[in-house]
Amino acid sequence: MAEFYSQVQTNNHVYLISGLGADQRAFSLLTRYFQHKHTFLPWIEPLSDEPLEAYALRMARGKIDTRFKRRIGIGLSFGGIIGRALLEKNLLTHLILISSVKSPAEFRPLFRILRVVPVYRWVPATALKKILLNSGLIIPSALRHEHQCIMAEMFAQHSASYYKWAIHTFLQMPSLPHRENIYHVHGTHDEVFPIRYICNAIEIAGGSHLMILTRGKDISRIIEQIVSDLS
Repeated sequence: MAEFYSQVQTNNHVYLISGLGADQRAFSLLTRYFQHKHTFLPWIEPLSDEPLEAYALRMARGKIDTRFKRRIGIGLSFGGIIGRALLEKNLLTHLILISSVKSPAEFRPLFRILRVVPVYRWVPATALKKILLNSGLIIPSALRHEHQCIMAEMFAQHSASYYKWAIHTFLQMPSLPHRENIYHVHGTHDEVFPIRYICNAIEIAGGSHLMILTRGKDISRIIEQIVSDLS
């Protein structure tokens, strides 16, 4: 207990939410330079047709300690969508998005079409998982071989139904008003969410969608500044 209250005196605790299907290894380079106490929120298997908010609350159950004054979420890609749901429920007080989107208004045209015409719903889950794996969005060919292997291992950990649920949940994410306690870090060469559709982001020159694996030091420096400004 004494150790906990010693930590609480810092007033900050960071919660890491990885991208689609990824585990804590996605943050390995970032946390190497990271100075703050942090907790990783792992993905769980979704229930059938589980709403975003219900899933986010179940995922965070018993892991977010509301005794911390500032509970800062770092949401990577799809993890940012989960982070926003937790922010709306006041489990998080601040949210830092990395390689993500703040609303459907930042979708590329293809995602906007799929939001309105959800043809993916008629694709079997196992086929949809294979399509994702072969699309180059999950494991880009430009990624170093060692990183491709790590991504493939992480991707294989989850069921096909998880990925089908995640695709639907992402494409049907709610349109919520702008909030001042949301910060956005985005690469100028993001292949999944092109920078030209992104508003009000701190840009990482040359950063790809998976820049978390290659530009951890740069991203960590930005996060440290954001957290420092909150203190």
